[in-house]
Amino acid sequence: MKNKKSVIAGLIVLAALIFIGVRVYQLQNDHNQTDRVDKVAQHPRKQTSQANRTIVVFFSRAGQNYPNRDLKVGDTNQIANLITQQTGAKQYRIVPKQAYPYNYQATVKRATREQNENARPKIKNKLPNFKKYDTIFLGYPIWDAHLPMILHTFMIITKQP
Repeated sequence: MKNKKSVIAGLIVLAALIFIGVRVYQLQNDHNQTDRVDKVAQHPRKQTSQANRTIVVFFSRAGQNYPNRDLKVGDTNQIANLITQQTGAKQYRIVPKQAYPYNYQATVKRATREQNENARPKIKNKLPNFKKYDTIFLGYPIWDAHLPMILHTFMIITKQP
């Protein structure tokens, strides 16, 4: 179990590094990155037996974003699509029962309130059976130096530390 925790922690760090790399690339090359990522994600690799035991789990928010960008597909969703395309893994998006506002400042206000109240926002969609997977990639944005509170909900429901 301790080894599994180390693997999951390593994957989270890897996903964070990939996210940072993509963000730097986006800021340097602001040429419809979303369209290119979507095109890549439309052509996934063939599923292998290992890919069938791998899942990309992520929470992402599209809409108005910092600094002054409107996203059709959230940053974490873009990274999840890339990982899915490269690994052939299945994908599960954590969808909040109450959607976050399109407006960036309204989302910041709600996220801050959730953090202050130690809230556990409900997840709208049914969780997959995680016992079927050997490898789980977990992706999420960092909000005010914290993971979004819906990730705490996810960890409680799936009984992860």
